[in-house]
Amino acid sequence: MSGTEERHPLGSPPPAPIGSGSDYSRDVERARRFEPLVREGHADSLIEASLRYVIAHSAVSTVLVGYSTMDHLEYAARGIEKGPLSPAALARVAEIQRSLAGEPR
Repeated sequence: MSGTEERHPLGSPPPAPIGSGSDYSRDVERARRFEPLVREGHADSLIEASLRYVIAHSAVSTVLVGYSTMDHLEYAARGIEKGPLSPAALARVAEIQRSLAGEPR
């Protein structure tokens, strides 16, 4: 959910599609559609936004975090410490999700 195809040297190779796109590049392009959350100040990065989005749902009790370094893990922990995305940010996510509906994958 970083919005970039760049991979850390210790990271695994690019995965098969993990989102709703037909390939990894398409998944990345679709992730970039959520960049307004960062530009509008709802989160510091797409990674933070995705973590905080997940914890905004009361049915979720665990968040799996992928990391290649301790800095990555600590960044994720700091993002989660900020708490769930605000209702305004969640509304923005829903708006962006609606714009993706029906697009070719």
